Amino acid sequence: MGTNENVLMECAIDEDISQKILNNLPAGLDSILETVESFDELWKEISKRDLLYIDGTVVSDEDKEEIAAMSMLFTGFHNTIKLVLEMMDYWSTFQSLRAIQLLIDNGLIQNPASI
Repeated sequence: MGTNENVLMECAIDEDISQKILNNLPAGLDSILETVESFDELWKEISKRDLLYIDGTVVSDEDKEEIAAMSMLFTGFHNTIKLVLEMMDYWSTFQSLRAIQLLIDNGLIQNPASI
């Protein structure tokens, strides 16, 4: 496979994973999520571990800092996933959605209706 085919394959995989993440959210891009009350304590412990994104990629220390910053956007006050993605415009949609899924999987953000 040539370089162009590899890039296209990678993009297709990223799109599939992104769609899977969005499909698991209660309202897709319009979902509103909120950090859990004990976020700071939990993140302090969780971020010390070696973490993997949904696609098996290692979460770098730099990414952990960005994820901690991203978590501040989940106030529950009308900050939809779409709005969070717009505010995280220096990351690709795929990168941001992977981070959101990581936070969900570790019980750090959730649907305010389930709190």
